[in-house]
Amino acid sequence: WQGYKAKAWGHDDVKPISGAPSDWCRMAVTMLDGMATLWLMGLKEEFNDAAAWIESQHMPTQGKHGTHSMFEINIRVLGGLLAGWYLSDNPALLATATRLADNMLNGFQTANGLPMSTVDVGTGETKWHSWTHTAVLAEVGTMQMEFRAMSHATGDQKYAQAVDRTMKSLLDAVGGRGLVPNYISREGHPPQFHGSHISFGAMGDS
Repeated sequence: WQGYKAKAWGHDDVKPISGAPSDWCRMAVTMLDGMATLWLMGLKEEFNDAAAWIESQHMPTQGKHGTHSMFEINIRVLGGLLAGWYLSDNPALLATATRLADNMLNGFQTANGLPMSTVDVGTGETKWHSWTHTAVLAEVGTMQMEFRAMSHATGDQKYAQAVDRTMKSLLDAVGGRGLVPNYISREGHPPQFHGSHISFGAMGDS
């Protein structure tokens, strides 16, 4: 943590060899991903320093950040903010989570509720992956906890309603089966699984 603070404070990552800062979505990902750990380890001074920095930045900043994985932003950025807020009740963390989640909601405006694959956290622009014509099971199936937590925290049911619609489409597609393939169509009611590859690892995990 001290290395990150000294070398890359406020950036997404610190490069392990050079110590240089690195960014992809410009949301201080390492900071947010570590906040719950700081709190649980009793490092309250470090936690409070991070929370104060987050409050000062009014993230996500407006303008283009580039489109990046909705899945990764959900589990690391939104999840990190929510974990920090649930532990500390710091209002700046929930306010930041709310701005971020509102931009992410744009990705759920699809025919069957499966969220798009990438999001620009600054503009709310969302896109599907360009390398596949399907959605990825691990990605569309890993939004529920954070978005339901958003509704619990804010009292606004729009977040839970978005992921509940996603889950209904997924369960309708599963149709009572056990294991299902890693890829699922982006359209259709219900969507259809593609291929036969089933994985407990990448693409089928989470």
